[in-house]
Parts: sequence; structure tokens; C-alpha cells
Amino acid sequence: MGLSGLKAQSNPLGSFIAPKVAGYYGLDMKIGKTGISGLMILDKISDSTFRLVMTSELGPKLLDLEMSPDGYKVNYAYPKLKRKKVLQSFYDDFSCVCGLQTWGEKPIAHDSLSTIEYSFPLKRKVKISYIFDKLSMKCSSAVIQKKSRILTRFYYFRQTDTGEINKIFIEHTNFPLSIHLKKIE
Repeated sequence: MGLSGLKAQSNPLGSFIAPKVAGYYGLDMKIGKTGISGLMILDKISDSTFRLVMTSELGPKLLDLEMSPDGYKVNYAYPKLKRKKVLQSFYDDFSCVCGLQTWGEKPIAHDSLSTIEYSFPLKRKVKISYIFDKLSMKCSSAVIQKKSRILTRFYYFRQTDTGEINKIFIEHTNFPLSIHLKKIE
């Protein structure tokens, strides 16, 4: 199954990624030397809108964002997270996890022996590449890069019996931020 023949207005990766990532996740996040554990909810509101809510283990809300291909709207952000660069980073990370930043874009395909890489331009000479296993046509990882420098890595881990995404790992290479998500059934 390839990406050819899909409507330009739709998200080419939507059928591969977006329906599979919505749900409840256990959250372990490390920003610098500070660790945060809690719950993250990624809810698909419409075909092109997701809502991201993060809470700490003790229950207080840390972040509430609505994300679309055009940008994000902050419903709530904990004061220490309410910085433009931090909010933009969360939007970039999770809109790429959902495939929102590829909305309406046409991919450039790079074929190799066992994988297919679909690259999409983002902004400021930055692109995201989703790597799919050829046999299963399931996304296993993604990278955001500026020229040849990798800025962020995404890894999707799947259950062997169902093939559904059950863990997501996001790692930044340009600043100390890593996010581990484990799907809660």
C-alpha cells in the first residue's frame, strides 16, 4: 500500500499514524535534570485537530494544547512551561507524532531494501522523515532534521500480536528533552 492516489487535502500519513496514536499514555519526561511523571491524553477532536493534555502524577494539569496543521492554541500551560519555545517544541513534537504537520503536503519517497522513507518539508529548511517497514507498511520511526543535522528522533514501538503502537519515545538532540510514552489500555 503506497501513498499515491490520496487526496491532496488529506493527511497522507493519517491512515498510518493519526488513528493509531490517539489515546491515554503513561508519561515520563525529562527536561534537563528534572523528571516528570504523569498521564498524557492525546485526543483526536476532528480529522485535522488533536488535543494534548498532560497531568502530573499528583493530578495537577501541566499542559492543555489544541493542535491543528495551522498551529496550536494554549488552553492551559503550567507557568514554567508557558514559554514560546517550550510550547512550540511540544507542538512540533506531538503534531509530528500525529502527522499534522504533513497535512496537505506531498511526500518525497526514498526507497531502500527494507524501508521506505517519506519526507515532508516543514519550515525554515527543516523536514520530517517517517520511516516505514516495507513488509508491514507501519511507521517505525521518524526524524526531524535541518539539512543533515538531526534535531529530534521519534520511535514507535508496537505490540507484536496486534501491530498497534503501544510506546512512543521522543528524543531531542539539540537540548536535553526526552519523552517516554506508554499506552494505557
